Amino acid sequence: MADLNKYFNNLLPGGKIYQSGGRVVCMKTLPKDSLELYIKGFKYLSLKEDAVELLQKMCEDDLRYLLELKKGTADAKIIKKALSMISSSVSKKSRRSKK
Repeated sequence: MADLNKYFNNLLPGGKIYQSGGRVVCMKTLPKDSLELYIKGFKYLSLKEDAVELLQKMCEDDLRYLLELKKGTADAKIIKKALSMISSSVSKKSRRSKK
């Protein structure tokens, strides 16, 4: 598993979040499912610059959704960077396949 501290900031260190459904998220350390929580809009995590590396593994549609969700936040810049790298990679692949 990737070192989550490389990708996420804990915005509530030491806190506990009580979610609907009875789940308690302990923020003493970063939760193992930080990426999934983040994608679902968990507001106690933010992205670090290195998160581009993690986000590039997502599909383009999911990144576009995430960008819309995080519009107007500092994280949007990081998401846009990952999205542009994916788009660039896809266009290079499609050019190669046309040759």
